[in-house]
Amino acid sequence: MNPRRLQWSTDDVGPADRFAYWREAICDAFLDLRPEAEQPAHFEGSITVERRELVEIARIESSAQLVRRRPAHDGGWCYLNVQRRGVGRTTQAGVDVVTHPGDAVLVRTDRPFEFRFDDAFCQLSIRLPASVDRLVTGPLLVPARSSHGGALSALLGLTAVATDELTYEADPSLDPWLDRALVELVRSALRPPPTDRRRWTDPWTAIDADIEHHLRSATLTPSATARRVGMSVRSLHHAFESRPRTFAREVRHRRLQLARRMLLDPRYDQLRLRDVAADVGLLDLQHFQRAYRQTFGETPGTTRRDRD
Repeated sequence: MNPRRLQWSTDDVGPADRFAYWREAICDAFLDLRPEAEQPAHFEGSITVERRELVEIARIESSAQLVRRRPAHDGGWCYLNVQRRGVGRTTQAGVDVVTHPGDAVLVRTDRPFEFRFDDAFCQLSIRLPASVDRLVTGPLLVPARSSHGGALSALLGLTAVATDELTYEADPSLDPWLDRALVELVRSALRPPPTDRRRWTDPWTAIDADIEHHLRSATLTPSATARRVGMSVRSLHHAFESRPRTFAREVRHRRLQLARRMLLDPRYDQLRLRDVAADVGLLDLQHFQRAYRQTFGETPGTTRRDRD
């Protein structure tokens, strides 16, 4: 058994004590968290934590639950949570991030947050070193289909905890390299896209790249884009005068197009309409439905139902 590996499982206690055991287990494994479950009498869960040189990698398998973090009083860290099975929703500072299998989300623990899992799930939770904390300002989605998401999947494939092979002992000589690679990958995901105006002769290349990169973030705003591409907010709005849509309408248009692609894709059938809307950065369900119908001439539900 790997001496750096710690494990907790509700199988170790009787059914009546399982959820109480779980409350203690997640606090021991992570930090002060408050879980809730609709059916605590039937709750099942397990945690495996591997403590490494720079990071800790935990694997959580659990029944449906809601986990809340109150204002920090026991320190704060940054976690990268990678969805393996099921769908998760992370809420912090008014921002909702929905994660499907393969997606990851960065979250700070020194501010209140909420994790919601409506069904059984599996998630990897990677505790990052303090050097990363100052770079994370709020929850950030790392999509599975992005370059960073693909690289993350490949790196985690080298760890036993991430690949279900808990009896497999990876070569410990790889650990320092793997830890540094994971941290650098997170740093890369946190950097703005390569939209520095000094690198582009056409400012629209920078603007379009920034919007696309942050499209699924509810915090995509004119001021944030202007700052990242190196222009004033006034100049950004002036640039959009030569286009058929304003900045806000362009962002909404792209989000609606992304939502439509998801509704037409059977892989997302398990998602509710509100989850699709939140996943593309549109948190107001009624606004999403109204805008969708105005754009496509049908409701989101009709698109999904009649796609064949």
